[in-house]
Amino acid sequence: MEYDVLANWEINKLCNFRCKYCFNPDEIKQNPEFRGHELTKIIDGFNNLGPVFLIHMSGGEPFLHPDFVELCTGLTKKHCISIN
Repeated sequence: MEYDVLANWEINKLCNFRCKYCFNPDEIKQNPEFRGHELTKIIDGFNNLGPVFLIHMSGGEPFLHPDFVELCTGLTKKHCISIN
């Protein structure tokens, strides 16, 4: 996997696990909605910067984002992702 820049991205704070060790209080675990054209802006934003990114996506629980598959599909056309 070749990349120029490593980026850590906490895409939301929503989580359905309720782990005892979690440091995020329940009241801030809300999903910020970026959908549709905003999703395109995010993907284009990474693409227009120039370098190839390795994007570590985390949260909360990243899989709870309603457009997670579309986001990953768009990002992986040029970049690498990991999910933790």
